[in-house]
Amino acid sequence: MRRILLLLNQIYLFFGRWFKVTYGSKIYIYSNALISEDKTFQIQEDLQYFSSNEVDLLKIEKLDWFKKFYFLLTFKPIVILGQGYSNRQRIWLNTYNIDDDLCRVSAWSIHRLYSDIYYFNNEKSILESESKIKWSRLKQRLSSLDTSMVLGTGPSLISAVDYDFKQDKIIIACNTIVKSDKLWAKLRPNIIVAGDAIHHFSNTKYASSFRKDCYKRLENDDKLVFCYPHIFHPFVLKEFYPLKNQLLPLFNRNERNPFMNFKRDLPTAAPNHNVLTMLLLPIAANISKKVYFIGFDGRKEGDEGFWESSNEYNYIEYMEELRNSYPGFFDFYVNNPKDKNEYVKNVHGDQLNEWMNNAENSGMYLESLTPSHTATFQKRYKGAIIPQRK
Repeated sequence: MRRILLLLNQIYLFFGRWFKVTYGSKIYIYSNALISEDKTFQIQEDLQYFSSNEVDLLKIEKLDWFKKFYFLLTFKPIVILGQGYSNRQRIWLNTYNIDDDLCRVSAWSIHRLYSDIYYFNNEKSILESESKIKWSRLKQRLSSLDTSMVLGTGPSLISAVDYDFKQDKIIIACNTIVKSDKLWAKLRPNIIVAGDAIHHFSNTKYASSFRKDCYKRLENDDKLVFCYPHIFHPFVLKEFYPLKNQLLPLFNRNERNPFMNFKRDLPTAAPNHNVLTMLLLPIAANISKKVYFIGFDGRKEGDEGFWESSNEYNYIEYMEELRNSYPGFFDFYVNNPKDKNEYVKNVHGDQLNEWMNNAENSGMYLESLTPSHTATFQKRYKGAIIPQRK
């Protein structure tokens, strides 16, 4: 079904370009009668934050098939509120689900909307070619190094300042590490990655603080490269335009295994729901044969959120605002009454261990330099440079 929808979407975009339509010159909001004026106004503000497109507020009590086809045939994107599609970014070819209360992927839905607008009106193949060139240049520049150091944001990372970071490794850093002056000066990463619509690319103080610090790191080091899924590229390009030569969007692929080779040297993100398997591992596996990990502590009993972090490289003061802004997401992934560890099991559990085993059997070396509460990393921990958390 997903492939059929993707094919229909490509046909839809083709005819739109053929008729020389400008998709998304206006964005319409459909809201049922139960949604408050304050809620629709907040959504309108969010939409205008991400783009300069004109937003028309269209309050309709019933969105029937006639109206759906009217908007479809006139290439007008609709965003909807008050619908129960909890895990779908796009409900139909031009209909996007952005209700923060009901939809756990609403933050991604907004970026899906604007990436569809951007790639409708700009050739995606041009951006793919640019990414290939940037990736090839990055590999060539780092070709003398055969080892990657992948940095997570667990509490043990702060003790990494005591580790002897000889400049014989490619340092790939995870998102909010950009906050810490002390860590950044010690680690001097080559690549920084971010892949979360809420924590990194939303209209919140948390995400804005991350992007401000990330911009500062890129501005101070013209060799640093910023990698992220291409769905965020229109927004990132707008905010980071003076540094566009350091931006490297990764494109979609169908293969979830993070150790798969990039086909035809096109950098690609694995369709997984965690930055390690989506971005960090695909990049590391395509640039080196040895990979070390620091800061993947996992979740211990009593940890809040996904897992514990440190304010040294996290914006903890803005976490409450973040949770209140996206209750649909946090209620499902963090406050799951059945099993609060379910997310961690899904992203760092048996499937990741199997992928790692297969990679090791194919000649890749994987080792965690810090202990972990996650079995996948703990079994690859061979001696402490940093003591285990109590």
